[in-house]
Amino acid sequence: MEFAPQLMAVQTDAEGGALLRGKIEALGITIHTGKNTREIVEENDKLVMQFADGEQLVTDLIVFSAGVRPEDKLAKAAGIALGERGGIAVNSACQTDDEHVYAIGECAFWSAFIWVGRPWLSHGACSGFASEWRRDGV
Repeated sequence: MEFAPQLMAVQTDAEGGALLRGKIEALGITIHTGKNTREIVEENDKLVMQFADGEQLVTDLIVFSAGVRPEDKLAKAAGIALGERGGIAVNSACQTDDEHVYAIGECAFWSAFIWVGRPWLSHGACSGFASEWRRDGV
């Protein structure tokens, strides 16, 4: 069950989401995307998920996975620009709109994405702004 129109919508593009969906469905698992759960009720020792579109799903077990949201309150309070879906807006050197402030990792918003679950990008970005600091004598 996924509220977004595709799996891992924050971490992947549509093609990546479709690829992931295919892999999971190949295991015999049914995927429902674009579902807004309005209520979960118990009926006859089962759980019934009721959706905003009027459909429902009867199941024995529900497991919640909430995902990750960027922690950007401090940047917001400091007047630093945020991305349209949250996260601290940065350029390709991980620099914010304050030239003295950098952001990296799951709090950073760059190129239309919050880079959740992509540690290799953070490592590459670190080397990028470390080079910039050395050049500036920091």
